[in-house]
Amino acid sequence: MKKIRTTFLTFFLIVAGSVMLNGKNLTILETIDPSNHELLDVEISGNYMIIPGGLGGASVFDVSDPVNPIQISTIFAGGCQYSRSYNWEIDGDFAYGAARDCGIVVVDFSDPENPQQIELLGANSGLSYEDVEVVGYVLIAAVHGNGIVLYDVTNPHAIQLISQISSENAWSVASNGTLVYVADGEAGLTIIDISDPENPFQVSTMLASGSSKDVRNVGSSVYLAVGNEGVDLFNVSDPAAPVFMSNYNTSNFATRIAILHNKVAVSDWDDVEILQWNGTELEIVGYKNTGGRTMAIGAIGEVIYSAEWRYLQVFEYGEIDGADLDLSRREISFPFVEQGDSYVESVILENNGNEEADFSFVFVTHEDFVLDEYIESLEPGSQVEFEITYTADTNNAAGIFGMYSNDPDEPEISVQLNGNHVGVNVGEPAPNYTLPIVYNGNENFQLSDYLGSVVVMAFFATW
Repeated sequence: MKKIRTTFLTFFLIVAGSVMLNGKNLTILETIDPSNHELLDVEISGNYMIIPGGLGGASVFDVSDPVNPIQISTIFAGGCQYSRSYNWEIDGDFAYGAARDCGIVVVDFSDPENPQQIELLGANSGLSYEDVEVVGYVLIAAVHGNGIVLYDVTNPHAIQLISQISSENAWSVASNGTLVYVADGEAGLTIIDISDPENPFQVSTMLASGSSKDVRNVGSSVYLAVGNEGVDLFNVSDPAAPVFMSNYNTSNFATRIAILHNKVAVSDWDDVEILQWNGTELEIVGYKNTGGRTMAIGAIGEVIYSAEWRYLQVFEYGEIDGADLDLSRREISFPFVEQGDSYVESVILENNGNEEADFSFVFVTHEDFVLDEYIESLEPGSQVEFEITYTADTNNAAGIFGMYSNDPDEPEISVQLNGNHVGVNVGEPAPNYTLPIVYNGNENFQLSDYLGSVVVMAFFATW
């Protein structure tokens, strides 16, 4: 543990051309609190957008004015727990929602202000429906370890199974005529020919830089979101022999991607990133640490919609005339610190606009986090690295390090500061525990049995 005895917060000015976040060109237009929450996808077709959630169904928006999306209705997935759905496809007068083990929600979408569920397809099939795509009369469903399933939706009121083809772990599908591109988990990119839907066959498969979660195509280019490894670009001019072109390792975890003109927008867990092929490699041309949990993304022209678990944020891509501030982190949880000792963490603030950023007020709200220095301005293309020192005088210290500025779309930005949480903190040994196994077994799980191994624990709560 790195310890010091004095309490201070210092900053260092770093000019453009040094260690930059490369963030720029994204302006926040609006933050929307839709009727549903746990937002999981952004599906856009024409003037309409569907945002499904883990709670409260799927919200339908009118996006005829892209910068001013208006919620007009909600699709409640009858038969699905919490009305939960994950990915949607709009195809003319009908819409289809992949709802994993629940099946595919089939909706009459002829009146978007009053969508009506027709049926729940595949509800008892034992398949996990993750993504859907429609090509002509064929509905393509990605069903994880069971590959992809093809349905005939000539009559959406009487959908018929056509065929199924296996793959490694189909998370997402995108199509180009009779070719289907599959984000195939650890297998990378898999290409399937469905020119004869009754007899689909695998054309090729190619490993990616990481585990594939989402796929989008434009022309002969295919983009894959590959989690911790960012985004891969492939040339598929010859589908039998895809060519890896470039990888850009985004700052967090790339889960979903969307095409905007000759660029690709990435939902990257803590941030939104815009990438562009420059003829040699993928490079970052847009960035915004949103402070939310970015789960999915969509775009119309230069307008970008970011589904951030609780909120829907609307951005516009383009050069920013005024100041534009970006933080490298929105939350700092300090490791456990003994009473009277201190620990240092840092956060980078960058001005990605074209005007000087002027600060009217810089503050810290808890006495255990002390600010001895103040920044008054920051030139365009420059950044400040703040070193924040936490000194443990009380338990469970929680505060805010924030500032007010002339940034037009974020006049107040802040970082949540947490010190010595009640419970186990970063850097402390995990306490041993024993819990019953409630799925795939009836024994007990004891943490000490896995000493020396990596153990991932995920806790979820719904209320």
